[in-house]
Amino acid sequence: MKCSLVVLALLSVVDVINGTELLNEERDIRSATEADVEDIVFTANGATSLVTQTGLDVTLLCLLQSVRAATLVLTGSVLGQVRQLRSETGRIKLTIANVTCKDSGRYYCRTETTGYGNYASLEINVFCPFQVRYSPSPDLTPGIQASPGTNTIYTVELYGYPKPTKIGLLTEKMGQRSPVDVSLYEVTHAQTTPPFVLVSVTLFDHREKGNNSYVLVVSNSAGVLNLRFNVFKQYPTVNSSNELLWIEIAAIVCGGTLLLILVVTCTVFLRRHAQLKKKKKKRESHHHADDSVYQNFHLQQKTEVLVNVPAITLNEAEEPAVYDTRI
Repeated sequence: MKCSLVVLALLSVVDVINGTELLNEERDIRSATEADVEDIVFTANGATSLVTQTGLDVTLLCLLQSVRAATLVLTGSVLGQVRQLRSETGRIKLTIANVTCKDSGRYYCRTETTGYGNYASLEINVFCPFQVRYSPSPDLTPGIQASPGTNTIYTVELYGYPKPTKIGLLTEKMGQRSPVDVSLYEVTHAQTTPPFVLVSVTLFDHREKGNNSYVLVVSNSAGVLNLRFNVFKQYPTVNSSNELLWIEIAAIVCGGTLLLILVVTCTVFLRRHAQLKKKKKKRESHHHADDSVYQNFHLQQKTEVLVNVPAITLNEAEEPAVYDTRI
């Protein structure tokens, strides 16, 4: 009994020791993991979010606070002056002089290591009216071709700050502009990646014909954007090569259809002819069988008649009549 108690006591001591070692290992792993994660401080003019005016300077500062060295990478906005900067010292400082509306957007500062990494981000919003993101030429007016009987949808991507406060639509004829009734169109807008805004206009102009000019008016507290666009209500033009191609396709389809109909018709006709021929042969065989039965029956009847007729003897026959020919 005493030996059993001693063994149980030893086993419990071993379990406690093992549990303590496992706990210490987990703490070591957790400490190593937390040490590998870098702490990044990223500011613009000393703030984590900045709203500024055009023409001013903005200073970006990214600092790495870590127990080990790592590569810092600063990524700029989509349209701005800053694209990408790298540093091996754990510190990036950049001044953007005379910021414009294109410098608005989200900036990132991250570490580039083989282990655990980290990043920080901030937004710079430059106070400015909305502008078109993709504008090949200021003198070029966008045009939309829509078929008669359908509504027209015009979508454009803009950037600016702050958000739109008013979006309206004007029609332009002979240099004169007039508002379009709100019941004849619908406008929606959605914020995408800062600073971009997607604006969509649906014109309920399925009854309209010809060419029409419109002006999209987008306003915010920084200013107004007037964006002209034209709508051409006409059916899409098809060139001669496409017409010939469609004619050839139609001819092939029609020829194939006629050939298929002819094959099906001939197949049905031959099958029907074979069935009729088979039925005719069957009827002829039955007819010949009936004639043979009929002939055999009559021949048997004649034979029976000839057999049953009694023989006439001379004695039993009446004597011939004798006529007196004397005068």
